[in-house]
Order: sequence, then C-alpha cells, then structure tokens
Amino acid sequence: MTGTTSARVCSDQRAVASGAGEITRALRLARRGLSLAALLLCLFASSAALHALDPAKRIDQYGHDVWTPQHGLPGEAVYQTLQSRDGYLWLRTSGGLVRFDGVRFTSMDSVMGSEPVRALTMGADGDLLIRTTARTVVYRNGVFVDYHPPAALPDGDVGAIFETRQHDLLIGADDFVYSQDAAHGLRLVQRGTAGVSGFLQDERGKVWVGGATELFSYHAGMLTDELKLTLKAPISAMTEDREHRMWVGTSGGLFRLERAADGSHPQMEPVFPHEITGLINAITEDRDGNLWIATAKAGIFRMRGDSLSSFGAINSLTDNRALTVFEDREGSLWVGTSGGLDRFRDARGRTYTTLEGLPADATKSAVTGQDGSIYVFCDSGGLGRIKDGVVTSYKDIKGLTVFFGSSMYVDPAGTLWLGTVGGLTRLKDGKFTVYNKNELYARRFISAISSDDEGLILTTSDSIAYRFKEGRIEPLTIRGQATPLSTRGNYTFTIYRDPAGTLWFGTVDGLFHFGPGLSPADSRMKGIKFPVTTISGDGRGSLWLGGRTPGLIRYRISDGRVTHYKKADGLFDSYPSRILFDGRGDLWISTPSGIYQANRQDLDDFADGRVATVRTVVYGIDDGMKTSEASSPGSQPGGARGLDGKLWFTTPKGIVMIDPENLAHNQLVPPVVIENVVVDGTNMPANADLEIPPGRDKIEFHYTGLSLRVPDRVRFKYQLEGYDHQWVDAGSRRVGYYNNLPPGRYRFHVIASNDDGVWNDTGASIGFRLKPHFYQTGWFRGLTTLLLVMCAIGGHRLNTRLFRRRAAELRRLVEERTAELRESQRHLEQVAFLDSLTTLPNRRMFTQEFRKLLAISRRRRASFSLLMIDLDRFKPINDTMGHDAGDTLLVEAASRLKDAVRVSDCVARLGGDEFAILLAEEPDQISIDQICERIVRNFDPGVPYEGGELKTTPSIGIAVFPEHGESQEALCKSADMALYDAKRAGGNGWRWYRPERAEMSAPVR
Repeated sequence: MTGTTSARVCSDQRAVASGAGEITRALRLARRGLSLAALLLCLFASSAALHALDPAKRIDQYGHDVWTPQHGLPGEAVYQTLQSRDGYLWLRTSGGLVRFDGVRFTSMDSVMGSEPVRALTMGADGDLLIRTTARTVVYRNGVFVDYHPPAALPDGDVGAIFETRQHDLLIGADDFVYSQDAAHGLRLVQRGTAGVSGFLQDERGKVWVGGATELFSYHAGMLTDELKLTLKAPISAMTEDREHRMWVGTSGGLFRLERAADGSHPQMEPVFPHEITGLINAITEDRDGNLWIATAKAGIFRMRGDSLSSFGAINSLTDNRALTVFEDREGSLWVGTSGGLDRFRDARGRTYTTLEGLPADATKSAVTGQDGSIYVFCDSGGLGRIKDGVVTSYKDIKGLTVFFGSSMYVDPAGTLWLGTVGGLTRLKDGKFTVYNKNELYARRFISAISSDDEGLILTTSDSIAYRFKEGRIEPLTIRGQATPLSTRGNYTFTIYRDPAGTLWFGTVDGLFHFGPGLSPADSRMKGIKFPVTTISGDGRGSLWLGGRTPGLIRYRISDGRVTHYKKADGLFDSYPSRILFDGRGDLWISTPSGIYQANRQDLDDFADGRVATVRTVVYGIDDGMKTSEASSPGSQPGGARGLDGKLWFTTPKGIVMIDPENLAHNQLVPPVVIENVVVDGTNMPANADLEIPPGRDKIEFHYTGLSLRVPDRVRFKYQLEGYDHQWVDAGSRRVGYYNNLPPGRYRFHVIASNDDGVWNDTGASIGFRLKPHFYQTGWFRGLTTLLLVMCAIGGHRLNTRLFRRRAAELRRLVEERTAELRESQRHLEQVAFLDSLTTLPNRRMFTQEFRKLLAISRRRRASFSLLMIDLDRFKPINDTMGHDAGDTLLVEAASRLKDAVRVSDCVARLGGDEFAILLAEEPDQISIDQICERIVRNFDPGVPYEGGELKTTPSIGIAVFPEHGESQEALCKSADMALYDAKRAGGNGWRWYRPERAEMSAPVR
C-alpha cells in the first residue's frame, strides 16, 4: 500500500492541514506518555507550517533535488516514502528499508534482520509500522519493537498494511485480507479479493479496501462489497481530499468516487481520462489542496481544480515510472520512481525560461514598463514580456535580423527602446520600429540607452556617446555643448537618470554626470577611479556602484563621500552585476556566484563606523535559480524592480523573480537526534547509561538535525559539559570529535538550526562515563602516596648526612656551571634553530613546526594555512646598496611580519628574502585575507637607512591543508604557485592557490 492511501490516518503526515487534528494528535501523544517537549513540538507544528508548493508556479520552477544510487541511495527504485514523527524520512526501496536525514542514507537491514520489508504505513497513533514477511514492527522514539507476535501469512504475499483509528491491523495479500492482533494472532478476513493494493479510512470513519475488481468496506472484522469495477481496472491507490471527496487510482487512470446520497453503491467518474492514462501508483493532496498523482508511464501530475500540469523524465525526473508521492511536514513533495528519489520544494525565487514562453533561456537585460510589464531581452532569441505571470514572446521583429542585444530603456513617455548589434528598435503603442539604415549601426552595437529633456541618448561600442533625434544620430551635446564623452576613447557601460534629471554615466574611465546647472566640461567625478559597470540610485541621496574593482561602492551625491564595502566586510561576492532595492531599502545584488541581500542599516552603520561587518543572505540554486551566475554587466540593465516591488534578475538560464515582501520562511524547529557514538572505531548505542571502558581515547558523536528542506544549510553547535567551556560552532558538520579525555562523567549536548536560522535550543544530549584505569582510581593514588611518603622519610634519613657533606661543593659547582650552560644553550639554540640575522626560526625549525602541525591537523581532521612570502625588488637593493642595506631590510621585514600575525603563528625565514608563516588556528578565508592585508599595510612605510629610505613590498601565496596539499612538499608547492601568481600580478599583494594555474611556469623573482 502506498503512503498516500493512509494519509488520512495520521494528521501530522498531512503536514498540519487541520490545526484541530494536530491538537487532538498531540493530546493523544501526551496520554501515551510522551514528553512535554514532544507535545509542544506537535502543537507548534500546527501554527508554524510552511506553505505547500505554490500552484502559481510551474513544476519546473520549484526547487528540484535528485538522489540516485550514484548519490548514495541504497537501491534504485523507491516504492514508498513516509516521515516518522521524529523527522526522519523512511524509504522502502529495491535495496531494503532506508532512513534518510536529508544528507545521509542509512540502510536499516541490520535492524530488520534477514526478512525483506514488504509494506510501510503510519499507524493510528502516528508511529511507523513496518511489515516484513512474518513480522509487524513498530518504530517509536528511535526504537524498533514487534507490534504483534511474529506471524507469516498462511498464503499469499504481503501487498499492503493498514491500521484503522480503532487500532485494527489489516494486511492485504495477493488474494486475501487478514487482520492481526496480540490476542488472536492472524485471522483471515476474506479470500477472493484478487489482490489488495490499498486501504483508506475516510473522514466518517469508513474503511475502504481496494481490490483488483471490487471496492470493499471493512467493519467489525468483515468485508462488504461496495462497488464492482465495470472497467476491470484494478485499484492501485486511494485518498480523500479536504472536501471529503474520494479519489481512486486504477490501472486505467484516475477516478472520483461519487457516493450517492440515498446510500446506494457509489459510482466511479473518470477524471482527465485523455491526459492521465495507464496505471496510477499513488495519490496525495498537499496542504494547499493540490492533488498529486504518480503514474507508471508519464511521471507525476499536479491537479488543481480544472488545471493539470505534469513533470516527467523529459523535465529531469529520475524516471517516468513514478511509484510514490508524499508531502513532508515542511511542505516539500517527495517522489519515488523506479530510477531514484526526487524532491520538490517551494523556493524563494522563481525562474522564467523557455518552458514559460521566453524566446531563449539566456536573458541579458530587463526593464519595467509603465503598465507593470517586465521586458526581457534574450540573447539569440528576441524580446519577451512578462505581465501578471503570463509570458509573451517577440521572436520576429520585422527588419531586425540580429538578436544579440546589449541594452534596454523605457523613456518617460513609456516607449521601450532596445539596442542590439546592428540596430535600434522602438516599441510604442504595440508597434515595433527598427532603425538600422545608418552605417554606424552596421559596424557597432549599442551599449547603453537613456534620455534627457533634449531627447534620446545612445552610447556605442566605438566609445562615443550620441544624441538620437527623429531617426538621426550625432555626437552628444548638452545644451549645445560637447562633453568629454562626445569623442572617441571612453567606453560607456551604463547610464542612470536620477529623479532630479541628472544623467550618470558609468564608463571605463570612471563616473561622469550631466545635469541642470552643471558644466559638461566638469562632469567627471574625481572620487571614482575605476571602470563603473552598474549604477543604482537608492532615493536617499546615494548612488551604489559596481565595476571592475572588488566590492560595492556607495557614492554620496551631496558631498562626494565614497564608502567601499568588500568581502572582508561581509559581502558575499566582490563583483556586482546589478543592484536593486526592496521596499525596506535593503540591497539585492546579483553576482557571478548568486544573489545576495545586504542589510541597509548595516551598510549605513558600517559607513559611519558603528559596525565592522555587514549582514548578508545568499540566494542561489537552492532558492529556485537554475544557475547562480548572473548575466554579464556588459548588458544593461541586468535586472529591474517591478511596480509591485518584485525584483527581477537576468541569468544565463532564465530570469529570476524574487518577491522580498513574500519570502517563505521556515519556522519549524528542527528535531535534533544523536544517532550513535563511535569509540575507537566501534559503534556504541546512544543511550543515557553509556559506559566507556578505560583507555579509549577517540570518541565521536554522530548527530543530525531533521530539517529536510535545505539540509545543507542546517547548522549545528555542540558542547561537552565537563570539558568544553563554551559552544563549539560545527557549521554543517554532523560529527563531534574528542580525543584523550580524562576519566569522568560528561554530557554531550548538541543544538541545530534549520535553513532559515530557526534554532532548536533544547537539542539533544547524552550522558556518559569514561571509566579510569586502575592506576587512575582514588584508592591506587592513595596507596601510591603512602608508599612514596614512607620511602621519602627513610631515604631522607639515610642520605641526610651525604647531602650535607656535598652541599657546599655542589652549590659552588652549580653556580659556575649554570652560567656556562646558559650561555652555551643560548648559543646552540641560535645556531641550530634560529636565523642568525633576524632571530626568526630558520628552515630547520620551520620544518619541525610544520611536521608537528601536520600531524595534529591530520589527527583532529582540522585545517591550517601556509603563507609563502617573497620581498619584491629586494635583489636590486642588495646588489646596488650592499649587503648591509639588505640585512637592515631583512631585519625590519621580519619584525613587520611578526607584528601582522598572532603570537601562536609561526613566522620563519627560509633563506635570502624568502619567509613563511604557518597559521594554525583554522582561520576562515576572510580572516586570512585580513592577515594578508595587515602584512601589506605594515610594509607601506619605508625603512630608514643612511639618511634615505629602503622600500620593498611583499608578495604572498596562500595554500590550505588539506584542500591544496596533504604533505609538506605538496602544500609548499601549492603556496609557491600562488606566490608566483602574486608576482605576476605586480607584487604587493596576495593570491590564493588555484589548481587551474598549477601548470604555469614560475617567473624569475
């Protein structure tokens, strides 16, 4: 029996469709002795449920994840999918019974024994019931127990299992229906059912049994014939929707069961008989009333009223043979097929592609029309228009034969202008006009379009700004005056017209502005000295710029103040493609690596020095994008804000819409489970009475957080009470490691957050005792102490006279030798381990420290970083000014390197002007970038020497263990490669190791 046919039995598996049902279930759980925390969790679920899959979206617009045997799925076909109330997903697959936490698949064959699992269902109390050949097993609170004494069917094979709300357990077989209870064991209810595939208990309590040729009802231990199937199509799935209509899936399609008011036999009415054909394996209704149908040859269908849509292998479903469909408590839909497991979830973004009607997937630029339409230019495809979710495609614009566009613009009159390679196109009053007669169009493309009070302005690939008027084109003038952009030489990427009428040009040479009362000759803004590729005004007196410089730039118009935000300050990516603003003033920025939201208050506070970092939230493929890469800023504008506040960003795989005011938020607190404890490689049960034998020095705690929506974003913190003084931030890691703990009692505590940062602060915990060796016990220490005291007394008496005799002589010798030894030791340490010039560790000591750090990191599964440093232009200084000058510079360089890092970091001189730094405290990339920035900054002032100044700068290469190398030789080589990249870039900076450049030869330093 499929999980959907029993969906009415357990209201929590219907994902809190009815709050009253959830409260009733929670009270039942409380009566069964569950904890108050479990009761509150059930009650909370009814009030904090997510929306189901948005029916306004096409199925391909949902987030879609796939698992197959290549992704670790045990088995290939997934026959049933259910979710237990502790949050695990349970799969009956061709490989057996499987438990899934969103990240890890765990085969339960060892728990179930040698018997194959034949059917799953949710019991009347919300427990998972599992039927093997002879056993009926209940899973409750992480424990498997026999629900009834084991008993194999006398005849036939198990096809379905079901528990009524009255706790009658029914088992459907090839041609039989059996019941089972603890008192009477197995009892034959009826033979001749010709293969039972499903059970259903409706809202009125009636139990329906689907056979091959008849529909039965069950009551008081007997079956009653309700309906003979005239279609001779065996029933394969059943469900009841929120309107209490029954839906029946057969081998001949989908039917609605019409129950007669006079109590006569019901009738089967076909539904979408031409669209939904063949065998139906499962039916379920999601919490928003959409009906989902799993078919044997066409994938899945979604039905809402008279609307029907489908999704199959051609759309990337793992297989057209869909076997089961199930909605979890977070609103995600799970589909099991003969080829694997699919999951659909509502995403924060919505992507429009050719499937929705766009002329091509590669979207380049977007603007908002005066009627609220979003116009999208699709590279090599043409123009698209999105209005109220409906897409109109303009593929054939008469006279325009080239569909490679660069710019779009809507003028104050509402006219749409489109610049392409080979022409300028106008859309006005529904009619297209193409201007391509001028020779200039044939040779160039239009990079940006805007307008002022004098008319339309174009910039082109020949790096000139033009005025377009009545079909004529001539170099740009402002009030009759030429501008710095009117002659060739300065390429324009973008033009922004602010509400005051000022035009802002983003160019290769920086930022220019032209406005009322401003002289065109003085148009260049002196504070911006980088190529500006995107400009956005915030309506609060500032421009936000992106370009060919790392980070985000805020330019305050009133005083020209420039604030530079970088990745080290909290930004997600360094190169914005488009910047838009939501209704709260927060910034939404598309980049080559995703779209991120930056908190406006943080940005303002950072500019005023009140905070050191900016909070950002990243959106990518997990949030409904087909690709995280934004379109190149070479096509403008790369996004638009609709009149309704929705934000649109172009990408190479469609245009992404985000509605900042209606972002789905996962409020469900994730259950936290400690799954097992591994001690020196041996699994131990995760129970409260855990006793660990003495001498076991490697303990691992394997835990999970059961939020399945975006499991990669689930975060964990843990603490070993009695050992850790504070919480350990484990990120997404689901294992906690401890080595060499002293004997004693401890409690391991772990908490988790879901994908939206909602934390389960209660979490899960487990106490354990690490037993001591006999020599670590109190009695042994006491006995040892007593013996030592007695020996000390006797030895003291025996040797007192000898000690007194030699005391004076030894005192004299000690004083003499101590002074000599101290001097010798200091000299030997300097010779053996310290560089004689800089007093830094030398290459020998560096190698020893490297090996120690390598061993520790391997044992703890930790990472560390290596910085290789070379002084730029050192050799010319040493050759021209002499070795004394070079030595002075090396000593000062050593001092400045030590000042830039922590005391715990190892700074060494390897020889000549080569230095190395080991960063052992697992800093993240942002922290390492900050350290490198301090190093570079420390070298900014020159070194005084003989009335002059010696000037050098550092080039730094960065490599991380174990990502860039797992041995000293490999890691040093990777760091050297990165150092060479820094040298090639002109020095005075740092570079991270990039494997794709590993084959390039090193330059001469």
